[in-house]
Amino acid sequence: MKNQTKHSLLCLLLLIYVWLPARAQDSTPKHQSKTEVIKAVVEKYCQDHPFSGAVLVAQNRQLVWKGAKGYANKAAEQKNLINTKFLVGSVSKQFTAMIVLQLVQEGKLKLNDLAIKYFPFLPKEKSTITIHQLLSHTSGLGHYSQLKVKYKKFMYKPTTPVEYAKVIAKMGMVAKPGKKMSYSSMGYILLAAIAEQITGKTFSTLLEERIARPLGLKNTGFTLNTDELQNFALSYDLKKQKAATDNDFRFKLNKPRHQSNTYSTGGVHSTVEDMLVWLKALATNKLLNKELTKKMFTPNLSNYAYGWFINDVRLTKAYKLTNIISHGGSVNGFRAAVSMFNNQQDFVIILGNQPSRIWLLTAEIKKALDRKE
Repeated sequence: MKNQTKHSLLCLLLLIYVWLPARAQDSTPKHQSKTEVIKAVVEKYCQDHPFSGAVLVAQNRQLVWKGAKGYANKAAEQKNLINTKFLVGSVSKQFTAMIVLQLVQEGKLKLNDLAIKYFPFLPKEKSTITIHQLLSHTSGLGHYSQLKVKYKKFMYKPTTPVEYAKVIAKMGMVAKPGKKMSYSSMGYILLAAIAEQITGKTFSTLLEERIARPLGLKNTGFTLNTDELQNFALSYDLKKQKAATDNDFRFKLNKPRHQSNTYSTGGVHSTVEDMLVWLKALATNKLLNKELTKKMFTPNLSNYAYGWFINDVRLTKAYKLTNIISHGGSVNGFRAAVSMFNNQQDFVIILGNQPSRIWLLTAEIKKALDRKE
């Protein structure tokens, strides 16, 4: 009897020994999915930074997470949504580059064609500028500060592409054509104006017919009057210029530049979902043949390709990002950061309507994507 009792007690202890670890294992939190991890990264960022906008993340070209924060209209308490439209600033350049390269593919334009062929009023120092140089920021043209106009007045006035080209004709040069990379939005103004001359169509129509409609982009385009757009965000800027360093993140409503001024270099509007479709199309040659697509992503001087930075040194150095194809955008308070990683398999798209450190957010998201589940 004693032996039987002893045996029963030993069995009970053994069961308790086996049951306790299993019980402990059941009580631990389940492993977070990649979607939950990315969402947590964005939430943490928004606790520390005044982000307002939308974010979309894809891995292996499949959606991982998308979400929106902040307000499209603060006064009306209208929140940003996934389908909120934002100006993408200089991300517009990649759309302009695509239109130009399509014209090259069709034999209507050559990369070594001279800009003066279309603008005979260009002076001697600009007479050798080529289409390639305009696309790659190696034309020697300066940026906005080199324009010989009262810029604070000029940016709010309507202008035609040809009138804009005549202003550019008079601007200062920062280098001889082809000698160095010097970022110039003016080059992309000229590119769209050339495309308009060749086709007889406006930049807005070219964007719609050649990119938006073929890809089914319902919320991407260019318009002179953003007030007519549905679900379009207002933009906000810092009340104090030094706010970015002293953490005084109070914002004021922006007075927008005239859209004829932002034009092909900064005036395109889009949503994060449309941008995902656009990036997938670039990665799969839907709009351009393989040869010219390769050229679009081939770095020239200072790693600028055509409408894209390849391993932008500012990002590789400050944020330790590697193997990145990217471009940022900034127009008034609108901000954009569009990135492709892992041979155009992974995408991080951030569009916003007030200043924030969105490249830092890009880096944090990329780290999270790289973690093994």
